[in-house]
Amino acid sequence: MGKDLRIDKTLEAIKKAHRELVMKTDSFTVKDIAEHARINRKTFYYHYDSLDDLRRQERYEAAEHALAAMHEPLGNADLPGCMKAAFMYLASDPEYNYRLLSREAYRRFSSEAYYELVSPQKLDALFPKAKDQKFALYFLINALVFSFCQWYDDGMTISAEEMAVHVTNTCFNGLQYR
Repeated sequence: MGKDLRIDKTLEAIKKAHRELVMKTDSFTVKDIAEHARINRKTFYYHYDSLDDLRRQERYEAAEHALAAMHEPLGNADLPGCMKAAFMYLASDPEYNYRLLSREAYRRFSSEAYYELVSPQKLDALFPKAKDQKFALYFLINALVFSFCQWYDDGMTISAEEMAVHVTNTCFNGLQYR
């Protein structure tokens, strides 16, 4: 947070209003966020260029938290470990993450966020043989997001740990269909 307590409280109120609206409805506007946060719309626009700007920043913050959860496997260039850690991060707040990741308005920011936050050196370590590292990362992120959303849709009938292992094994060992 910054040095000005008023700004910190305003940003906190905007983020809280955004989260509550995400959990309550599929569609809302800047006006809805402003009313819910008890701020003026101009105040919202002082901090964010648009609703998409807020969405993008929320996904970037989530990606930063997920990367922090993946710190150890990322540092060891352990791609399967990263995948498991990322799934477990999503599963730590399943309803909220599902609501974000199952909506196109948010989903498109997720891959961008991870790609921009993972350093070129880490990409080289994670995908040393990949001709297109960006595609490889996007593929894994989308496999993770789809698997997480499907797990949630199916009622989370197996534990998050089991699903994380299943997703990781499928991505790195292929489908075992025989």
